[in-house]
Amino acid sequence: MRDDVLGVWGEEKFTGKSAATDIQEKKKSLPIIYALEKTTGPERARLGKIYHKESLELEDMAQVRRILDTLDAQGYVQGKAVEYYRQALAELDGISLCSPAQEELRTLATFLVERDY
Repeated sequence: MRDDVLGVWGEEKFTGKSAATDIQEKKKSLPIIYALEKTTGPERARLGKIYHKESLELEDMAQVRRILDTLDAQGYVQGKAVEYYRQALAELDGISLCSPAQEELRTLATFLVERDY
C-alpha cells in the first residue's frame, strides 16, 4: 500500500522515478480502485475514459491526480496501511517468538509503512 502511495505522490529524489508514474502506466493500484469506487457521474466517466486511452498525456495524469486528491485517496490508502500495520503488530505480540526476531519484524513492518523510497 505504501508503494501505491509512493507511485502517485512520491518525490522523485527519494523514489528514483517521476511522480505519478503509476498513473502514467495506468496501474490499477489501490488509490485508483478507491477512486473508481467513490466517484460518480462525470468524474467517474472521466476517470474511466482516461484509463481506457492507449497512452496518457500530462493533462490526463493531472486530471487523475486531481480526482484522487479530491477524494483524499492518499489519506485513505495510508490509513489502510497503518490499520494493517497495527493488526500485524498485534498478531506479532500474540505469538511466542524470540525477542530479537520479533524486534526485526517490528522494524521491517515500520519501515514498510513509513518509507519514502
